[in-house]
Amino acid sequence: MPEQEAVDEFLGPPATNWHIALDPLRPMGVDPLTGGAGGVGPRSFVRYRKGQCRGMQNALRVIREVHAAWGELSGRYHAPLVEEYRLDDADYALVTIGSMTGAAKDAVDLARDSGEAVGLIKIKTLRPFPLQAMACALAKVNRIGVVDRSVSFGWNCGPVYQETLGALYHCGKSIPALSFIGGLAGADITVEHFARAIALTCEAQFSRAPREPVWLNEND
Repeated sequence: MPEQEAVDEFLGPPATNWHIALDPLRPMGVDPLTGGAGGVGPRSFVRYRKGQCRGMQNALRVIREVHAAWGELSGRYHAPLVEEYRLDDADYALVTIGSMTGAAKDAVDLARDSGEAVGLIKIKTLRPFPLQAMACALAKVNRIGVVDRSVSFGWNCGPVYQETLGALYHCGKSIPALSFIGGLAGADITVEHFARAIALTCEAQFSRAPREPVWLNEND
């Protein structure tokens, strides 16, 4: 384990942005539009939004730098944006996010033991979305199954599925992509659920890919 003093130095002193902190002893009003005559307000607001977008994109670089610095300090190197698991020789892959990935990796290992050429792409950083890292990972496979723990109402799929389709566009690839939804209301997504997702993704073709999401916990 890293020494506590080294970790404290790495993290630095706690800091609070008092400009935006909620404090009942310091009430404030926050102007979301920046008023002004003759259209000055909207122009200022556009400038603010552009700056926020630029800051979010800069965050991708900072996240990578901080991961590298932590690796140098601790000897532990972790994928900062997207983790690729058994992907180099994979024909198809699952896409996951968060704690579900442990069970998904177990299912991938079992499928590999049976001769399946499956890998896994774990999104480590969702906002800002790691577009280039995702595009590079997705370019390695020919079919994907995206597993979500939430629903994007109005799109009839999961939100990570939507994000992944956007990244696929930047790959210049058009491949079968399935949306799996599970783990709602705190339900477990088990290795068996992921095995089902792997099997359906393996079989997916454009002509036979489900147009509806696959609900993993529906019959539990």
